[in-house]
Amino acid sequence: MTQKRKSIFFNLTISFMVLGLAPLLIAGTVLFFQFRNNMERVVLDDMTRIVRYSGNNVQEMMDECSELTKRIYDISTDDGLFLYQILNNKDLRQEVREMKVMLILNEMLDGDSRIRTAYFADKQGRIYYATKNTQKVLNKEAFLKWTGQEDNSANFSVLYTHVDNYFPDSRNQVVTFRRSYQDITSFKTIENNLGNFYLDMDLSKLSSMLSDVSMDINESFRIVDDRGRCIYSMDPSEIGNVVAEMVPLLPAMSEARGTMLEGDKYLVYNQLENCDWTVAAQAGQGRVLRNLESTKQYILAFLGGTFFLLLCLYFYFLKQIRKPVKLLESGMAEIQKGNLETRIDVGSREDEIGVLASGLNSMAKELDEYIKKVYVAEIGQREAELNALKSQIKPHYLYNTLEVIRMTALEHEDRETARMVESLSRQLKYLMGHSGDIVPLRMEIENIREYFYIMRIRYENRIQLEVSVDEDVMETAIIKLSLQPIVENAVKHGLRPKKGNGTVRIEAHRKKDCLEVTVMDDGVGMKEEVLSALHDGLVQEEMGMQTMEGWKHVGIKNVYDRIQKNFGPEYGLEIISTEGTGTIVVYTLPVNVEKVEKR
Repeated sequence: MTQKRKSIFFNLTISFMVLGLAPLLIAGTVLFFQFRNNMERVVLDDMTRIVRYSGNNVQEMMDECSELTKRIYDISTDDGLFLYQILNNKDLRQEVREMKVMLILNEMLDGDSRIRTAYFADKQGRIYYATKNTQKVLNKEAFLKWTGQEDNSANFSVLYTHVDNYFPDSRNQVVTFRRSYQDITSFKTIENNLGNFYLDMDLSKLSSMLSDVSMDINESFRIVDDRGRCIYSMDPSEIGNVVAEMVPLLPAMSEARGTMLEGDKYLVYNQLENCDWTVAAQAGQGRVLRNLESTKQYILAFLGGTFFLLLCLYFYFLKQIRKPVKLLESGMAEIQKGNLETRIDVGSREDEIGVLASGLNSMAKELDEYIKKVYVAEIGQREAELNALKSQIKPHYLYNTLEVIRMTALEHEDRETARMVESLSRQLKYLMGHSGDIVPLRMEIENIREYFYIMRIRYENRIQLEVSVDEDVMETAIIKLSLQPIVENAVKHGLRPKKGNGTVRIEAHRKKDCLEVTVMDDGVGMKEEVLSALHDGLVQEEMGMQTMEGWKHVGIKNVYDRIQKNFGPEYGLEIISTEGTGTIVVYTLPVNVEKVEKR
């Protein structure tokens, strides 16, 4: 029983599936999850920076307000009486005492524009106050009810955000700071509490401080106390109320700062020192990874498109190969049977199949030359396959490879290397990506800038590039890479041997009907004999000038010949150089000799 032969096309199909589709799927999956993790890390880092920045600002405000309440000890009336002296003076009539206390509170109020109201409640329950709420009288019972919610055991405390509605019809949102006022008459009386001093601070102080907090990804940004009551929020309706969703999360915030994932939301928090406030920002996973779905679709579209393209190429080449291979197979079977009259007709193909068909036909005709003809055919086939393999290395492969190197450098925060790789990529793209020989002057200048970026790093910023080009000649047509060799020579032969810093300057102006481009450097210049030999070499047929070190100035000669070939003998370049001073190369070119593509 004859064993069934496996088809090469079946093996090609399996190889295509394994070596074509599988790597694409694996690479796409790895890139997707890496992108997801990077996006999550970057977003959470941004949230952490925002929360820490806000927490530091609020902490500074708390410390500042604490110091502000201490100022009550330093203020005295015109007759030199301090608050503790006024309160301890039994001889003062109550109306006089009230007037003096009011003077101190008014001075406290005038000392800072952010203070809405200053109060003092003594041990006898009397309340003195000075306020900016004009023509409004304090409802003392409402005020005592409000302040009764505080913890008086601490020397300094903060009451949560509220509306100062103990003034009729007042709707100002304030934060109240309390400080216990002690009798500082002597060391013996220092422990005696004479009352409590209160300051209502406008919430606008806190709002302006946090106005630059980014809400791009944060669903919520709040400051809450240890009971979950909202001190500040981007949502005004939450201020002063208990935030229900924060209450169960507070016990889990055991560290001073951290990140939590509760359900489908990320929470980044920072607890403030010396108070029970916590700064917290929340964002749902959907907002953190909001670009993930579109990225996933892009990856799937890329994989699908790439696979479809590979599939089309596969079937195209399969069709081009399958039919002539079948003809070769049947012809070889006939020749094996001894039918040397058989001829294989594959048309006018000049590829490997055509060579095989020609070889088989020649073998059948002249058997004695068969080995020689087949050997030559095989050599030609291998060379063709090698050339075909080399031709697959397209310029975009180099661009993509350089982009991978650049992104890797950025991930390692090596921005200088990333920028150098980007500059090299742009130079390669300019060199290989533009099919024509004529380009706008703008593109040539941009390419020189990219070249100079790498040269500045190479020579540690010792060389500089200056460009002065009139705007009306930026789109003028010039020969591609006509300025580049001159600039390279200026760096290599002019600035590099020079001690100290050096500059290459490029100027371009319209002069009548011509474009005049000048490339000058302040390098070491050239001797007169070298300059004379260079001038002579421009008009010779040889490429450059020959020295003991080999051929030099090939690039300059090439530029000169290309200008004359493209624009005519009336155009070209002139070289002026002085030893120890520098070199000047002046191009004379036509203006708008032909239209060029703007890129």
